[in-house]
Amino acid sequence: MKIILLLSILYLAVYILCIEIQKRILSGKRKRIEAETVARMDLEIESLRNRYRTETIGRWVSCQGTFNVIRNSEWTFYRNGQGFKVERSLREGEIRTGFFWRKNAEYSIDIYEEEGEWQTVHYDFRVVATDVGPLPALVEIDETGNPLQEFGILETPLSFLEEIENDMIESGG
Repeated sequence: MKIILLLSILYLAVYILCIEIQKRILSGKRKRIEAETVARMDLEIESLRNRYRTETIGRWVSCQGTFNVIRNSEWTFYRNGQGFKVERSLREGEIRTGFFWRKNAEYSIDIYEEEGEWQTVHYDFRVVATDVGPLPALVEIDETGNPLQEFGILETPLSFLEEIENDMIESGG
């Protein structure tokens, strides 16, 4: 009987030791994956900074994770200084407005929306936390380089969606 009890205790100790070893292995893998993700994001951010230093030509979409299904905005910047913004929501449908834009300085553009005035957008690229994980995004910043705490002109961080092939404003959406 004592031998069975000792073997049971030994089995339990070995089992607990195996579980602890598995936890450490998984923790190490998780840390390695997180480090690789951070390194990959850093490379993507640096690539975006180099590519869009003076202009934001292309199509960009709001970077909000799964909330984009309920409400999102899409900004398209053409080389000729024109563009359009499409705002979509389940409640209001789709609203499309045109705008003009121009280079201002590095990481800064001016936007002129219909019936408005020229407004300056200072931007940078940062990793944005969303419910689907971290994403690289164009973020509107203040004069000190900090992300805006309130809604700016762009309203939300934007993720790069696609290149624009020509300067023709597309009809429809």
